[in-house]
Amino acid sequence: MQVLPAAWIVALNALQHLGISIRSSDQSHLYSGDVSLRHLHHLFSHHPLLPSSLAITNLARAHLSHLCHLASWTASTTTQSYTLTPFPHILHTLSNFSARHDWPAVQHWLCALSLADFTTATAGLFDPDIAPAAAHQSDDRWTLALPPSLRQQYAETAILAAVRLSSSHPLSPEGILASDASAISRPRPHVTFAATSPHTTLVLAIALPDRSASSLHGEVFGLILAALLHLHRPVLPPPSRPVLYTDHLNSVRFYQSLSSPSLSPSPPQNPALPLYHWLRDICQCSPNAPIITYTPAHTSNSSPPAQANRLVDNLASTSHTPGRIPLALPLPTFTLPPYVLHAPSHGYILPSSIPTAVRDLHIHTLLSDPSLRPNSVLFRSLYDQHPPPPHPYTRASSAYSVLVQLYSRSSQLDDAFTRFRRFRDASPLCHFGCDTLETPHHLFVQCPHFADVRDEHKIAVQRETSTLLHATETPLPKEVIQRTAASLFVDDPDIWPQTTARYFLGMVPPIPGVSSSSGAHLHTTRLLSRIAASWHLTSIRLTARIWGSYKRAMNLSPPRIPPPIALPPHLTHLL
Repeated sequence: MQVLPAAWIVALNALQHLGISIRSSDQSHLYSGDVSLRHLHHLFSHHPLLPSSLAITNLARAHLSHLCHLASWTASTTTQSYTLTPFPHILHTLSNFSARHDWPAVQHWLCALSLADFTTATAGLFDPDIAPAAAHQSDDRWTLALPPSLRQQYAETAILAAVRLSSSHPLSPEGILASDASAISRPRPHVTFAATSPHTTLVLAIALPDRSASSLHGEVFGLILAALLHLHRPVLPPPSRPVLYTDHLNSVRFYQSLSSPSLSPSPPQNPALPLYHWLRDICQCSPNAPIITYTPAHTSNSSPPAQANRLVDNLASTSHTPGRIPLALPLPTFTLPPYVLHAPSHGYILPSSIPTAVRDLHIHTLLSDPSLRPNSVLFRSLYDQHPPPPHPYTRASSAYSVLVQLYSRSSQLDDAFTRFRRFRDASPLCHFGCDTLETPHHLFVQCPHFADVRDEHKIAVQRETSTLLHATETPLPKEVIQRTAASLFVDDPDIWPQTTARYFLGMVPPIPGVSSSSGAHLHTTRLLSRIAASWHLTSIRLTARIWGSYKRAMNLSPPRIPPPIALPPHLTHLL
């Protein structure tokens, strides 16, 4: 039995946690019907109209085992998907088989399915309670089941239809093509692109759901539009080749490198790579493909290329206003890699964009977690990594400082705010008159009632740190370390990684050091360890003193009242 590698399972779980799925960009076997009925029976096992398993067996005995044997897809007039149309000759074919009795139920089941249902079922997302394909109109997953050539044909037909419906604009000079793009980020991202030829001019936009679209995609889309205009209405007769001007130099260079033979085994990396493949396909279909050439932008030159560039630049940049928003097209899927990552917030994620997208999604997932409390969670890796001195934890006769750390880290320290949250039997405000919540951070860092003891320990730790630094020659930044020591017990965002002091949790801010290549020898490493141990010991001593003072102030014993009866001396402790 084959077993998936553990790394694959871990990777899949990590992607699912971030809302990322892996999609096959070519699922045309569903459209062609090259899928067995038995497999469909398993995929739609919870469908309310599912025929019996015996019906599928009887059809297989009649040599009708695949979807292509029974029906074909037709565009639906009511939904943005395709529905199945059974072949009219099926009933006659089954006249001599027992499957003729099962055919009405199978036919009813197939007619209730759409191409969107097929793609969601293959992804394990089909839910019979969410009816029917209209529920999936917002998800373009179903378009991946269309053959890539058909998807490309639909996209180019939509562009050519927009050309026929567009209003007239000033045209470019004879023999010249030009394109440009414009992108804005507010009030919401919007990318437009324009192309012009001596025959026509057109402005289009990238569909809003494609949040990953940028001006780069618009620039390449503009080149595609211009090349398509020339393909269906040539600017010059062959073999003469027209010039296609663009002010996007990177597109010119990348397309040239993509079109030229390369000895590199690794594929080129570019966020707009599917668009470049589409552009190359259009140019390969043209007998006199345009020569893509760079022209500077925003010049006062009166040359024909400069005039054409100003025209398309003005058209694209003035098409963001609500009254002039042009027809929008989605980014193409017919030139995607065979398998591609997809996230609802980023669309299709190409290999070159994976690190950035994963980082963005991780941050979004982290910040969207309702259990996340950045100011309460302790990120230990941000603090000093030297081990604490062992004596207070393994040899001390009392574990008082350890208990204070434990209850502080678990949000169970017996302060007023904790008691208020749990029992509602006390005021959450500071017992010492401060007009703020009595939290561990307030008591140990901010409360003026303990300012003197904090200053006392601050002077002590500064003195000991200075003694350690001046006892030996070291390349360590002494002034920086001394400044860190002076801020151990106060909120200093330049010292504490999470902006607030965490010394009462047994944490020490990172100590500035030097790399081994700069002379971090053994004696320097030992010095850093001694400094960290000194800071840690002073911190937990201060914590113990403050908490001890607090508990004594909160637990003042009432004056002793003499007992009403006299007891023998050896029994007085009972009262």
